[in-house]
Amino acid sequence: MFDRNDFSKGEKEHMAQASAPDIEHVEDWAYELIGEVIDQRFRIDELIQSGSMGTVYRATQVSFDRVVAVKVLQQRHISGYATIERFIREAQIISELTHPNIVRLIDSGEDRKRNIFYLVMEFIDGVSLERILHDFRLRPELAIEVIRQTCSALTEPHSLE
Repeated sequence: MFDRNDFSKGEKEHMAQASAPDIEHVEDWAYELIGEVIDQRFRIDELIQSGSMGTVYRATQVSFDRVVAVKVLQQRHISGYATIERFIREAQIISELTHPNIVRLIDSGEDRKRNIFYLVMEFIDGVSLERILHDFRLRPELAIEVIRQTCSALTEPHSLE
């Protein structure tokens, strides 16, 4: 895997400034979870990213005092059975993946008290590839390495079929 050592000093400084989450279109309920403990097991610490399907938080697994990422299905999707089924299927697929370039699933569940479905994954600290690609023009050798690692990671889910 590539890391910060693959970038120039100027690129590293820019990444340090750009590492704040890029959050758009976040529903009000998403902020209400910060500080709460989901399913009596995962304390929500910070909102990281929000997309059309779910919101991702930095959280703490209380039993191990371990930092994790928690993806919560957007509230507007809870009423749709097909979306919940897709979310559960995503958890099942991710749970089978072991590639070093794919984030590991730790747990999944439903917090009935809050009426939310969630996935718990390992937390990877750093700047997202999306942000790097938006903010930088990668040197050819680094771009090739990113593509190689991405393709390598994509072979695993396709080999499960």
